[in-house]
Amino acid sequence: MFQHHTIHLNFILLLLLFIIVGIGGDKWPAADQFCSMISSQRFITLYRNIFKGRSVIELGSGSGLVGIFVSKQFEPTSVCITDLDSYKEHITHNVRLNSCGDNVSIEVFDWLTSLDHSSIDGLGHDDAYEAKGRTYDIVLALEW
Repeated sequence: MFQHHTIHLNFILLLLLFIIVGIGGDKWPAADQFCSMISSQRFITLYRNIFKGRSVIELGSGSGLVGIFVSKQFEPTSVCITDLDSYKEHITHNVRLNSCGDNVSIEVFDWLTSLDHSSIDGLGHDDAYEAKGRTYDIVLALEW
């Protein structure tokens, strides 16, 4: 059961929700809950230590909410926000709207067909993940 979390932000996050591009153009409950949880007083220091100085890829971003949020709140070295080609313009708009830095990139990536799932099995917390020809320390994949 989810509890209400107080979010501690040092920025305002703006997000255009554009359902016409598909269901990913909306703000999904899992993304909202994840951002609330990792910014709660209870977890913010833990997640700051997890993300700071790390490379992050978000799979199936939709609106870009989680990738934008992580890039603004936790100082990762890089964040790659991915989704299908039909979402790229929408994500790009939201990244620009939030003045994300040069450490944020947007890539077309179908994670159901493009990712070698067999290479993920058995990886531990110190292993790196490879996608789009780059290596990432953290993979974010939130669904509904």
